Amino acid sequence: MIRKHAVSALLLATLLAQGIITYRSREWRETRRGAEQASRAVQLALLDSATVPWLHVQGGDSVSLSSLRGPYRDVAFLAYSNHCQWCDSIAATWQRDLALQSTVTRVVLVTMTPDSLARRYARAKGWKADVIAIDSARATLLERAMVARTPWITVIDAAGHRRADMHGANLRELLVGRGE
Repeated sequence: MIRKHAVSALLLATLLAQGIITYRSREWRETRRGAEQASRAVQLALLDSATVPWLHVQGGDSVSLSSLRGPYRDVAFLAYSNHCQWCDSIAATWQRDLALQSTVTRVVLVTMTPDSLARRYARAKGWKADVIAIDSARATLLERAMVARTPWITVIDAAGHRRADMHGANLRELLVGRGE
C-alpha cells in the first residue's frame, strides 16, 4: 500500500514539475498550455519512434509511402483543414511555394477533411499537389499525429521515419534551402 502511494506521489510530482497540472484552491486543474505541450510531445515521440509504411485513405484504400515517394528521397506532408483560419491565411504562400520544383522532396497535401471537400478546397486555393484525405475511422495514432496541427509540415524519409517537423510557413525553406 505504501509503494502504491509512493508511485502516485512521484507521478503527481512529475506532472506538477512539468506544468501539466497545477494546484489551485484545493482542486486539480489541467492547464491548457501544459496539456497542449504534453500532447505535442507525445505526438512527436510517436512520430520519432514509428515508421509510416502506408496511409489509410478515405474510400477504404491504403497508399504506401514508397508509392508516394517514387524517385524522391523524402515526402513532405502538408497538413491542412478547410476549417483552419491559419490555412486560409497561408494559402497564397503555399500556392507560390508549391510551384517550386524540388529534386529530392515530393509534396503531398494531407487532411482528415472529407475527400471531395478536401480536393475542392485545395483547388480553390490553387495548390498544385496531390491530396490525400485520411480516413478518420481507420486512422492510426501516427496518422492522427501527422494532421493534428495545421498548417503543418511533416517530412518522412525513405525509411519511413520523421526527418523534419515544422510550421507550414517554412515550405519554401524546405524545398529550396535545406541543402538539396
